[in-house]
Parts: sequence; C-alpha cells; structure tokens
Amino acid sequence: MAAASAVIADRLLRRAVVRLPLRLVYPDGTVIGAGDATAPALVIHRPDRLARRMGRYGLIGFGESYMAGEWESTDLVAVLTTMATGLSDLVPRGLQWLRPIVPRPPRSARK
Repeated sequence: MAAASAVIADRLLRRAVVRLPLRLVYPDGTVIGAGDATAPALVIHRPDRLARRMGRYGLIGFGESYMAGEWESTDLVAVLTTMATGLSDLVPRGLQWLRPIVPRPPRSARK
C-alpha cells in the first residue's frame, strides 16, 4: 500500500504542476511545470523519499520532506502560495478521496 500511495502522490504532484506557474526540478535535470525559467521552482533532491512521505502522510509528509532536505525552493513562499491556491482543484474527481494529500485553499479563496 505504501508504494502505491507514493506512486499516486508523485503522479498527482506532476499532474498538478503542468497547470500551475511552477517548476519541479529533478536531480537528473528534468524540469516539469507550466512555469517559465523565472517561475518559482521546487528543487527535488530525493524524489523517491518525497513521494513516499507525501503518499503516507500527505501535507505533513510534504513538510517533513522539506525539513529533511529532500527538496528546497527558489522561492518557498511563492511555491506554497501557488500550490495552496491551485492544487486542490486539480485532483481528478475519481481521486477526491486522496484530498488529504493536497492543500485546501482558505474558505475565502474557494468559489
């Protein structure tokens, strides 16, 4: 189950950033995201560990992964703000049960 949830968390993250003005930068140089070179980046040092933590612990795992140095950001506030305001709407309906993995915007930001 842990491996499956890690794969799902990784796919959701990748799927989300192709629509957000962000970039994911992987250790092998792969860059994913709708953001251009000036957009904030989430630089992932340990993609496997990030996915496992997110798959198992959702947002807490995402934060723990940051604290463990498994990822960093060129602009942490911009990355977190963008994710918080746009990511929750990008989870496919069939996967809504996974909502604890993605941030929910504040009530004032919801439509």
